[in-house]
Amino acid sequence: MKKKITYSGILFSILMVIFFLPMIQEHFTIFTFVPLNGVSQKTEIQPLTLENYTKGTWQGSIEKYISENYGFREPSVRLYNQFLWDCFKKTFSKTIVRNEENWLFEKMFVQDYYESLQYNYSENPEELKKKFATEAKRLYFIQEILKEYGKNLFVLVEPGKGDIYPEHLPENKTYNRTKYFSAVEYYPYLFDSLHVNHIDVNAWFKQMKDTASFNLYPQTGTHWSNIAAAYATDSLLRYMEKLGNINMKNISLSKPYYSNENKNPDADLEGLLNLQRKIQLEKPNQYVDATVIPDSTAVKPRMIVIGDSYLWNISYQINLKEFFHSSPYWYYNSTIYWHNAYKSTSEITDLANQLINTDYIMISYCSTMLYNLGNSFIPKALVNICYNQEQIDSVEMTIQQDILNNAEWKKNIEDKAVKQNAEFTALLKENALYTLYQNPEKYFPELAGNEIPKSRNAILSEMTEIQKQFADDFEMKSYVCEIYSNPNWLQKVKEHSQNRGTSFAETLREEARFAIEQKK
Repeated sequence: MKKKITYSGILFSILMVIFFLPMIQEHFTIFTFVPLNGVSQKTEIQPLTLENYTKGTWQGSIEKYISENYGFREPSVRLYNQFLWDCFKKTFSKTIVRNEENWLFEKMFVQDYYESLQYNYSENPEELKKKFATEAKRLYFIQEILKEYGKNLFVLVEPGKGDIYPEHLPENKTYNRTKYFSAVEYYPYLFDSLHVNHIDVNAWFKQMKDTASFNLYPQTGTHWSNIAAAYATDSLLRYMEKLGNINMKNISLSKPYYSNENKNPDADLEGLLNLQRKIQLEKPNQYVDATVIPDSTAVKPRMIVIGDSYLWNISYQINLKEFFHSSPYWYYNSTIYWHNAYKSTSEITDLANQLINTDYIMISYCSTMLYNLGNSFIPKALVNICYNQEQIDSVEMTIQQDILNNAEWKKNIEDKAVKQNAEFTALLKENALYTLYQNPEKYFPELAGNEIPKSRNAILSEMTEIQKQFADDFEMKSYVCEIYSNPNWLQKVKEHSQNRGTSFAETLREEARFAIEQKK
């Protein structure tokens, strides 16, 4: 009996220690741990009510809260993940896989190499080919139209880890699709056929892989390695110079050097695994340092980037402000970084104006992201540079009426409005625009042909005439373009002109000149 009480006491003590661990960690600052990597959301305990208690949702919120807030959670999670890694050669991640030599890959790159990623977008490969051909043709139209106004569009075909290092991929035990084609192989073929400006870095990396002294992809990362991104950046700047026939600053790359430590983000996948120990690399990483080559005659063009996360690596190699007057980054054509007026592409109501007030438009996607090239930017850009807003609004209203006349379609939107607690009219407009940009050729037949459309949004010629007034001063023209692409700034200049009683053109020039002086 005495022994039984002792065991019970020990068990009770252990349970109490576990129960009070969160308070111990919270009140004793010596117990601080490196936060776990990955996306996390703060869990709140639901208020206790009879309804959520009887349904079990309150108990569920308690369990979830405890599982995410128990004391010493960070080291215990890392220890468990290390246990899975060492003993079973597994990861706790649903999106990361490893091979026998501890090379890490995102699953989508494995899928793409084994010819199954395409089926996430269409069960019919021929239909997917047609979609790619349509997107490539739209790109060609946009490129040729903007070229008339001195603007340059091009595609940066980023590489894919599975395509560059297939010998390090995990053994194929899952994907059984018949080999057909991949976006990273098919899009460059279409671009060549249609003469769409592009840099095929994937093909370039394949050619240099066997002769390069460094890894083009890090062993434990998913993006191109820092050193590979540096060389790609150097080539990118030179390509833009040639494409736009301008002189830009260039970079000088140091002699490669070794490091046993991963520079950010060369171990981004490893970080997401939350292991207790660092993964042993097959060989030390190589890096280079990039320095700006001084050039007083160089100009800084404006650039818009629509792309995936690979641009971050480029921004780690160089200070983009050294090379570009501005370079707003439309991340997956959604969130906007490095712009003073916009935080999201959903806020932009003057797309044609944005495009005509830049010098370069770079569409930059890696092998697995090419399946959704541009994230709907391409059809929307084509429609907006060809047609005025009144014409687009007219088509939109026609589609809205089609929706209202279709009982099933209308009911579907009404149900969504109730479910999302949203305005029906807002969802009606959203659906009409989505329908328009899914198939703009249906509503603007001129776009369906093989000839470059002749229709033009009037803003293209209007802005070009304004920019011609500053053709002799590249920097001032860049500021004028920046003012016109920033609605708030443009409105202030107009108000300033009215208050002073001076012409808008004179006030605009003064504002641009003042901005230049402020920057010095």
